[in-house]
Amino acid sequence: MEDLWDWHSYVLQKWFSTADANLLAEDIHWSVSAGYPVSQQIYSSRQTVFENFFPELTAHFSSWSAKPEQFIEAGEQVIVKGRYVGQVKHSNKPIEVEFIHIWTVHGRVITAVT
Repeated sequence: MEDLWDWHSYVLQKWFSTADANLLAEDIHWSVSAGYPVSQQIYSSRQTVFENFFPELTAHFSSWSAKPEQFIEAGEQVIVKGRYVGQVKHSNKPIEVEFIHIWTVHGRVITAVT
């Protein structure tokens, strides 16, 4: 039997390097903290993540990326520590903000992020 443990971090590393929509479950639960420059805190589908969340978020920046630095596996969940790096559009000021998210990977797709 294949060891899926190794796949969890692999799927997330691939997500951070490609943002491939096929790595997200159709019914993903995508939750963001209060304070994000977006219109809602919970996105309940792959479609809303790509059609609402990312366009709303990136509209505030002339450049933006998420740089993962550490992956800690805990069953189907992976804690990812990293940094958001970008440049604010209206001020041209650079930003760098640390993040820690909990991602759930099931059946080789991402099913949740908080």
